[in-house]
Parts: sequence; structure tokens; C-alpha cells
Amino acid sequence: MNNFIIINLQALTGTVAIILGFKYWIQPRISKLPIHEALLPFVYLNTFRYLGLSFMAKAPKPTVSPRNGFTSMWVGAGNL
Repeated sequence: MNNFIIINLQALTGTVAIILGFKYWIQPRISKLPIHEALLPFVYLNTFRYLGLSFMAKAPKPTVSPRNGFTSMWVGAGNL
């Protein structure tokens, strides 16, 4: 088996496991709650997940030091 097949099988089995876990364990518990109380843990989970990842990312370093407003606008325009 090559790497492409292995990664696709892993992604497929992981997706099936998450769907089954949600259907049989999480959905019955949150179906009894009001919508705002049911969604709040998912909002917290995603917020802290991205917040943690933002601390691990390296800060971009500017390649050009702008001297005035026109230079910063020109540099910010990208490769036009």
C-alpha cells in the first residue's frame, strides 16, 4: 500500500468514528437541551482550539520597512 491509500483510509475511518460517536453518545445528550446551552460547549471547544494554535504560529516578519504611508500602501498591494 502506498502513502496516498493509507492517509485516505485513515481519514475515512476517523470520519466514520467521529460520526458514530456523535450519533450515539453526544446527540442524545444535547437533544434534550435548549439550543444555546447545547451549542455553547462546541463554541468554547473551537474557540480555544484556534486560540491555542495561534500561540504556536510564528509571527510574520516584514520584508520591507515602509517609510511613509504611500510606501506601506504600495507594499500592501502585493505583487500586482
